[in-house]
Amino acid sequence: MNKWSHSLIQAFIHSALWIVGIVIVVTVMNHSSSRIAYGYLIGWWLALYVGYIARFNLLSALMSSLIYIVVGVLSVWFGWEWFYKGLPESISFSYLVTLLLGAVVFCSPILINSVVKRVSDMVQKR
Repeated sequence: MNKWSHSLIQAFIHSALWIVGIVIVVTVMNHSSSRIAYGYLIGWWLALYVGYIARFNLLSALMSSLIYIVVGVLSVWFGWEWFYKGLPESISFSYLVTLLLGAVVFCSPILINSVVKRVSDMVQKR
């Protein structure tokens, strides 16, 4: 398997971990008004933890960002309110900036893990 397909699989796993974290928390905490926020938080931590163990690389961060942006664009075209509340009528510059910032947050567990791995490797070499 080449590095592109391996990174794409890691990106889909990363996306699935976010979804699993959100769905579990929303299901378990269905009585709480802050269940969506806790779901995002748990999805982020789950992606951080599993991504560290599975050694997701920076290419998979790029792929997961692209997945996020593609889903964001498709959500405008198909009216998927589950992805973004208050969708614009059409794709605007401000929405694209919002998508780019969201993509950075979405792939931030992989980015943080790559920094932690590099620092850990530097410390172990000493």
